[in-house]
Amino acid sequence: MNSHSEIDSSFKTAMLNAGINPPDNLIGDGQLHRFYVGGDRKGTLNGAYTLHLDNWPSGFVMSFKTGVTFTWTASGKKQPMAAAMKRQIEYARQVRQQEQDKAHQAAAEKARFIWQQAANN
Repeated sequence: MNSHSEIDSSFKTAMLNAGINPPDNLIGDGQLHRFYVGGDRKGTLNGAYTLHLDNWPSGFVMSFKTGVTFTWTASGKKQPMAAAMKRQIEYARQVRQQEQDKAHQAAAEKARFIWQQAANN
């Protein structure tokens, strides 16, 4: 597997096999990228991936919606995850948790407002 298109295709196939619809365009820069995974509100960035296109093509995928996570290598061999990758994953989890906390807070405030309006009528 030599070309970027072959690597992209194989990585996307692994995502599909895990029940995750991949984004149309993958970026193989080794950075964490967020994308929409079907089944959640439109526009949410409820998935994340990292794709490395170096000498040992590999990647990581996470769906915040389903909880599915996996690592992938073009060779099919399991390799230990780098410390930098673990930090990126933890950062993505923290960002997602903050987003959920904000959404829950907004929903609670809206519910309180509606309840107060109903009580006053």
